[in-house]
Amino acid sequence: MNKILASFIVVIAINASPALAHDSSENPGCNLASLKGTYTFNAQGFNLISNTYVPSSYIGMVYFNGNGTGQAKWYFSGSSFSGDEESIDVVATNTYVMESNCHARVTYKNGKVFDYFVAPDGTSAQWAINYPETSRFSSEAKRISRSNLLLN
Repeated sequence: MNKILASFIVVIAINASPALAHDSSENPGCNLASLKGTYTFNAQGFNLISNTYVPSSYIGMVYFNGNGTGQAKWYFSGSSFSGDEESIDVVATNTYVMESNCHARVTYKNGKVFDYFVAPDGTSAQWAINYPETSRFSSEAKRISRSNLLLN
């Protein structure tokens, strides 16, 4: 019985090994160039105002040049940190680092850090910003061009 069981395990292991093998050519991972182009997004989230999270949203575009720098432009509409309804236009520069597992950290001049989880082909990313003391937002960003549309 033990010989049959051992033989069965060996057969399963041999047949399963191709399924468990990782072909690095299928998913080579990510690098700085994985984020290249102009992406659009529609972020939903909350700002903390007087100890209450208030719904807010913004839309925008972010450009990554493929070498660790970029810029963004977004339009914010909702409750500001003062509690007033406001709409503002923001333009900001950023720097970013990319890990081989496709997790990027994008840092803006004001010190805010966004976590991006990028598709290996760079066509889209999920991102989030979580500052419990001020705000929480998330969105999907989709690449609409490989060039910088923010300059137009």
